[in-house]
Amino acid sequence: MEPQCHASSPRRDPAADKPGLRARAEIDKLLAILRKIAGGATEDVLLDAYLTLKKMGIKAAIVYAADTLAYGETLVAIGRK
Repeated sequence: MEPQCHASSPRRDPAADKPGLRARAEIDKLLAILRKIAGGATEDVLLDAYLTLKKMGIKAAIVYAADTLAYGETLVAIGRK
């Protein structure tokens, strides 16, 4: 007998168990935020577009970009609590 899928079953995030994928997704989100800032998006527009984003996250994206340019490498924090 095959297991049945129920519509009410929560979907698992495939990146949840794979730190590399999760880190890549976070980098992609940072890049999207930076591109929107470069395009003239205001803080309010960004906060409306990304419901889980906080003001500190916008600043973190800018710092990430500055550090990446300054040090020529990508730094990723994984498993922060």
